[in-house]
Amino acid sequence: MPGRPEPVRSGSCFLNTAALAALLAIKTVRVIPQARAANVERFGRYRSTLQAGLNFVVPVLDRIKPLIDLREQVVSFEDQPVITEATWWSTSTPCCSSR
Repeated sequence: MPGRPEPVRSGSCFLNTAALAALLAIKTVRVIPQARAANVERFGRYRSTLQAGLNFVVPVLDRIKPLIDLREQVVSFEDQPVITEATWWSTSTPCCSSR
């Protein structure tokens, strides 16, 4: 009959459900590399920090922020004048002046 909709095939419904389940399983497991960490936010508020290794999160509620590098970082600073004992003696006035 032309007015009746086609019935949903059970095979396509099963494939859609399996694809959704696989997507949720992939989003649940997070692997954090060594010397890295990741902050987890739930509804925009800090929840926890994921350490290196295998971690599990709730895919719809939790948002993983970009990875944080935990390695040491070298920062160069400009030279700064330092008062030492040698510079103090050379700039101080002598207590007794000889004439």
